[in-house]
This record gives sequence, C-alpha cells and structure tokens, in this order.
Amino acid sequence: MSPYNTEKSASRYILVSLAVILFVTAMVLVILQSSYFRNLQTGFGAGNTYEDGYAKGFSRARDLGYASGLPRPSEKTVLTGTVESVDDSSVTFTLSGLVLDDAVDEAGLVRTAFVTKDTKITTLTYISPEENTKNQIAYGEKIRNLAPGSPLPTPPIPYVEAVASFTSLTPGDLITVTSVNGQDLIQLPTFYVSKMAVVQQ
Repeated sequence: MSPYNTEKSASRYILVSLAVILFVTAMVLVILQSSYFRNLQTGFGAGNTYEDGYAKGFSRARDLGYASGLPRPSEKTVLTGTVESVDDSSVTFTLSGLVLDDAVDEAGLVRTAFVTKDTKITTLTYISPEENTKNQIAYGEKIRNLAPGSPLPTPPIPYVEAVASFTSLTPGDLITVTSVNGQDLIQLPTFYVSKMAVVQQ
C-alpha cells in the first residue's frame, strides 16, 4: 500500500470517528433536553411539582420580607381594596396592603363582599390637610384646658362621612369593608359585611 493510500485511510478514519462523536454528543444533548423539560412539567423528584416549587419560593420570599420588616398580616376585621365588579348584592375587589397569593394562601387578593339590608353604606371624604391641622390644634387646646376629672373630648377625624347607596358603587372605587360580629377576614375569599365605605379620592 502506498503512503498516499495509507494517509487517505487515516484521514477517512478520523472523519468517521469525528462523525460518530458528534452523533453521540447530539443524542446526549437531546436526551438531556428532553429530561429537563419533562422535569419542568412533572416536577423535580417524586411529589415535587412546579406548583410546589412556586408555593415554596413565594413563601420563602415572603418570609424574607417579614424578616426584613414587612408587617405580618394579623387578624383583620376591616379590609381595603379597589372595586373590580359590582353585582346585585355583592362587590368583588382586590385587596391593597397585603402580600397574599391564590396558589399559596387559602384566599388571595381578590375577595367578594356581600351586603344585606342591614349593611351600612357610606362615603368618606377626607378634609384638606390645612383643615385637619386646624382641628388638631383646636383639640389640643381643649385637652390643655380640660378641668380635672372631666371626660376627654372626642378627637377630630380627618374625613366627613355621609350615607350612600350600594348602587352608587362602580369599578375603580376604593372601599373599606367591615366584617359582621368581628369576624376575621384575612383568609376568607367571600364574606358578609356590616359596613362598606367608599373612599372619595
């Protein structure tokens, strides 16, 4: 065999070897990729789904927030939120000021409050900062001039409350709702309310 043929055979062997290596590498990558996406769908390990991972991650992030000073939700009889929709006897609204998630908590941020004939519906219109300051100064004067043993005067409030109707509620309104008989609302998706106030902005 001539040196030329020997060199040609060696080159062919190298090319075949490289082709086999590339084919095997490609198959390994395909298998790994398939396994990765299958794990995304079915969970990383037995009984460990994507939803489990999300819930654990959300809870962990929230716990870190609490550790850094974020207030933990305690028992709440009054909730505040923005109206999403209004029905004949209920209003669906999104809570503000709480860190909750439907996939983690018993109730998320969207709640539905039901009213009855006994529910008090009002509007709250906040007075100007100047008027509020004036009222606070006047209240301080009353306290300073209070005779010993006299009852404390009622402190001023920064808003004016007026009677309203349920039919006046519209999506986008900011409302506060108060539970019936002091019921804790923190983990209730639906509930009846004794009072509903529309905050005028």
